[in-house]
Amino acid sequence: MRYLLLSALLLASSLRPTAAEGGALPQGAAEGSGAATDGSGGAMLPVAKPPVKLIGSAIHSRPPRPKNPAAQLPEVALPPLATETAAQRFRWSGEQLFYAIEFLGNKAIKAGLSIGAPTEVEKFGTVIPIQGLAASVGLLGAVYPIRDSALTYLDPATGLPIWSEKVLAENNIERSYKVDYDGTRHRASVLRKRDGETRQFKRAIPSDLHDAFSWFMDLRSQDLSVGKRYEYFVFDGWKLSRLTAVVVRNGTSYCALGDLPSAEVELSREILASEPMLPYAVSGAELPPVYLEEEPMKKVGRAWFGTDERRIPIAIEVVTSLGPLGIRIERAQTPN
Repeated sequence: MRYLLLSALLLASSLRPTAAEGGALPQGAAEGSGAATDGSGGAMLPVAKPPVKLIGSAIHSRPPRPKNPAAQLPEVALPPLATETAAQRFRWSGEQLFYAIEFLGNKAIKAGLSIGAPTEVEKFGTVIPIQGLAASVGLLGAVYPIRDSALTYLDPATGLPIWSEKVLAENNIERSYKVDYDGTRHRASVLRKRDGETRQFKRAIPSDLHDAFSWFMDLRSQDLSVGKRYEYFVFDGWKLSRLTAVVVRNGTSYCALGDLPSAEVELSREILASEPMLPYAVSGAELPPVYLEEEPMKKVGRAWFGTDERRIPIAIEVVTSLGPLGIRIERAQTPN
């Protein structure tokens, strides 16, 4: 059940760490990160790594493999993020959204999302706080208690995250991820705590990196007519993803709020490793990273957004390894 959502708007299978991810540094962590050993003292057999594919620049710091070199992929051009209009498009302050998360047809988790007004924070200046909470209920709450929380500070001028923290408390085990985003220097600083162990490392990132909250805040404010396609780099401290959202249908969705005009969006995900463009540019160099494909692009689910003035995220459906998972809006308090 570790693949359930952090909150009603986090994709379960695409944005949560697996058991393997929770205990190992993500590929592409900068050198000199000071990662702790596992403390077991025993010898470990080498683990075969899957071949990686180079995306974009042909310059990277990883030595070439002697056999079956990875084929170079065509360069991927992401659409520019409309940072000059992000503040104008962001109109969600004061909103509260409440969801039911259903697993195998039964309500398993209640989740809520609260978007605050612009607030002054000493370290970061003016930010927009977004808070999420998810808690298990019913039978799941009795046998596998979950209480996950998240807090993200958005830059009100760009709609991009400045800082985020995710605290995952599941079955009496807690782990957390704090991320400082520095897109101008293409670096994210991560502080991870798990089982009493603390690890710090840096990750090479693009300048327009999103977290699990900010990307769909941007998406819901975009043109959601059929055929529109949007791509986002997303990172919360474990996996770097490239998410692709394609609007496949406009129509009407029935939900707890009534019949709403809506857009159906198909979501796909690609897992990437990232490295500094130059081996000696681990710190101080303002260079975009190089991306290596860890897992190919695949469809992970669908989402429905209202297309009226409120643009409420209505539902998400995800197919996990344990079965179907659905998120449904139950109640909404909006400033509009």
